[in-house]
Amino acid sequence: MRALLKYLIIISTYAFFVAYSYASVGEMFGLGSRPSSMGNAFTAVPGGAFGFYYNPGSIIFSKDVTAGIGTIYGESNFTNVPGDLILETSTTGDKVRKGGVDVNYESTKGTVFGLTLPLRKNYPRIAVGGSGYIPFDRLVSVQFEQPYIPIYPLYSKRTQRFSFYGGGAVEVLPDLSIGGGVNLFTRLEGNAVMRATTAEPILVLGINGTPGISPVAGIQYEKENYGIGLSFKNEAKSTAKIALKPQLTNIMGGDFSLEWLTAGSYFYDPTQIALGAFSTLWNNITLVADVMFQRWSKFQLPYLDIESTGPDLGRSEVRGGFQDTFSPRVGVEYKLNQISFRGGYQFLPSPIKLNQTNNLNLLDADKNIYSVGLGYSTAALFGIIENPVDLDAHFQFHKLKNSEVTKSPDQVGAPGYPVGGSLYNLGLSLTSYF
Repeated sequence: MRALLKYLIIISTYAFFVAYSYASVGEMFGLGSRPSSMGNAFTAVPGGAFGFYYNPGSIIFSKDVTAGIGTIYGESNFTNVPGDLILETSTTGDKVRKGGVDVNYESTKGTVFGLTLPLRKNYPRIAVGGSGYIPFDRLVSVQFEQPYIPIYPLYSKRTQRFSFYGGGAVEVLPDLSIGGGVNLFTRLEGNAVMRATTAEPILVLGINGTPGISPVAGIQYEKENYGIGLSFKNEAKSTAKIALKPQLTNIMGGDFSLEWLTAGSYFYDPTQIALGAFSTLWNNITLVADVMFQRWSKFQLPYLDIESTGPDLGRSEVRGGFQDTFSPRVGVEYKLNQISFRGGYQFLPSPIKLNQTNNLNLLDADKNIYSVGLGYSTAALFGIIENPVDLDAHFQFHKLKNSEVTKSPDQVGAPGYPVGGSLYNLGLSLTSYF
């Protein structure tokens, strides 16, 4: 009977979550080709179409209405995992099972957009703005991962979802602004009744999507040739909660009515604080630098927890024990007439500790991120746009530090596997001023 109940839970749960789960592309690659090509060290850079994402306080420094749109494409190339790993033990399943693991994840591809709208151009300046990302394939969908199987949880299905950041800013003192707004995302809640008889099963399902709101804020001080900025983003956690009510009729001569609650976080972006500065030298060289803190210790993995109000089936809880990180970022831009040459670097330490205890196999490594880009400014675009236009392109390369994981013979993932590989992304963006 216990095995039958567990089987019904698995069947009903997987019936709910059959698509894919994604998180913010901005956290991984950035928004807009100019910031992405300069190491995403944009906390203190004034204005711009995509400025609100990096620092809500920056948008008052845009003198004109600034609109931007672009596209981004990214691929991962993680080190292959051997095809004869232990994927299930007597602890995690009914018997020992061996096999391979696919770490070739879906490509990132979509559109980035941004808008900064000055409402008052004299002191105290006031502006509103927003920026975000729209994936090409789908706006949002959900999938919870299978626990214990080796996986890169920060990259597996984590970039193809809609995201939007928006709000406003005001100049509280000359050249000093404060901005704030929200990060918008979705949550899911629902319930399901499953009637199982000896004849045929029936599943009745209802799910509601509700908006999730997480605050963002920023402070920026800017003079003509230098500036500093501080930004804050609260954690963004998209959760799904489904009440399961299996009603078992004429099963082994008896009727049963039970209830479970399945809940999980299908994407999670950590709380982060970034401090940055910029300086312009000789009117044609801009240097930027940031340091970013991310609170990964509260990370919630894309696994379901199950609570039972009926028979004691145990509680499913999988936690990763992530650690908080500090990440330095630097960038440079050199302008030569209408052309801009850009480059950047970011060191991103991994929040994941390898060689985890028990059967966990969460993979990641410290990353060196290199970026380059080009920009071209023109007073009009081939007669199509009769306003000043910036055309920008970027390329980013993420190199993971290579390492080895060793597992004991009684654990999932045994005997072990390599960790490492790379990611890259490239993109184009167009910014116009009105």
